Formats: sequence, C-alpha cells, structure tokens
Amino acid sequence: MHNGIIAAVTAGLGAMRGDDTFRMHGPALNRLPAVLRVFIGCAGVLRGGTEGADFIDIKLDGRRVTFISCVDAAVRLPICTERTRVDLGRLKVSVDHPQGMILYLKGRFLPTDQPGLAEQLEFDKKLVSAGIVDDEGRGPRYNELQEIMRQRNAKRRHVGPTDNGI
Repeated sequence: MHNGIIAAVTAGLGAMRGDDTFRMHGPALNRLPAVLRVFIGCAGVLRGGTEGADFIDIKLDGRRVTFISCVDAAVRLPICTERTRVDLGRLKVSVDHPQGMILYLKGRFLPTDQPGLAEQLEFDKKLVSAGIVDDEGRGPRYNELQEIMRQRNAKRRHVGPTDNGI
C-alpha cells in the first residue's frame, strides 16, 4: 500500500498531511492506483459506500481511512459536516459532526489538473502568510475565523490616511 501512496503523490492525485496521512480529493478516487482503490473500497463497505466523501484520508499504518464530507467542497474554505473514521483492523466505524471545522489548504490535496488549482493554492498561501493557518493546515474553526476577519476589517476601517493598515 505504501508504494500506492507514493505513486498517487507522484501522479499529483493528493498529498501527505503530516508524516502519517495521505489525503486526496474524493472525486479522484477512480484515478488512484488499484491497491488504494481496493483499500478505500473495503473501508467504504463498512461505511456504506464511498459516495459523498469530498476528501479521503489514508493512514500509512494501513489500518484507518477517514471519509470527510463538506457543505460545499468547491469553495475556497470548505466546512466539514461529517467525518467517518473506519478502522479496518478492528472493523470499527465512528462518525462525528465537527462543528465549524474548516478544511484548510485544500489546494495541496487536489489533483494537479484540477480546474482552479492555481487560484486555490494562491489563496492557501495568503492564509498562511496572514498567520491565520499554520503550514500544517491547522487554523481556527468557522466562528473563530469570522471573528478574526471582523476584527481585521474593523482595524482597517480605523486606519489613518497615511497608515498602510498592516
């Protein structure tokens, strides 16, 4: 399976998230190497299918797959509505509904031929350079992000004519 992940990353079908997780865009599932399609398919049997998964995480230990569903995966900052974790080693499925969790830096995990990828990557870079998100893609939940943006906008409105607002 490890070779399948290396092949998928090399083919530009997803990327590593940290040292132990491969993440990919769900619609690219049929483009993955066969070993990964079979692995995800097995997890999908326990989940009740792979449909509706906008992003899929595979742990390198070969035991766990996480299916992530979003309100609208096409937007720059998709809000996650459901995470289904499948532990194939224990044949256990758990589902949670993370309130306001945003899938940051999504451009890293899209196929390299995805329309709009360059714009998404540029947007992702701005999030990191603004200090909203770290290099690993960790950032505030939706309500916290709204408050950060509200404060930044208020600060810009109070900047004098000679101040550049930074």
